[in-house]
Amino acid sequence: YLAQELGAGPRYSYSWYVHGPYSSPLTSALFLGEELDKFSSKPALTADESAVISRLKSLLGKKISDPSKLELFASIWYLLPSKRVSRDDRETVLEVICKEKPYFTRRSVESALAAILNFRKLL
Repeated sequence: YLAQELGAGPRYSYSWYVHGPYSSPLTSALFLGEELDKFSSKPALTADESAVISRLKSLLGKKISDPSKLELFASIWYLLPSKRVSRDDRETVLEVICKEKPYFTRRSVESALAAILNFRKLL
């Protein structure tokens, strides 16, 4: 989800699920790719793909591969409006994440939300 939001294609539709944004079409495509052995080699990244990875690293830092950090950041990003974010929007996101994902502390959610909002200003 985050990679797509930061410019990766193709575009898939997402809905809210247990661990945040989830795409059935993407899951199907990945299972088909696995079945057809499309992931056994590592082709060189294009310039656009490298730019997406760079943006992901800038957003997530050293924990880019941490599943819980990815879950938290993707969930927050998914719940935020795509344009201007009001104080009410921020509070709603905090409430939803803290309710739906009680294993994240409010402080960690606030920190991730602030990081995302700061990052989005740079886009």
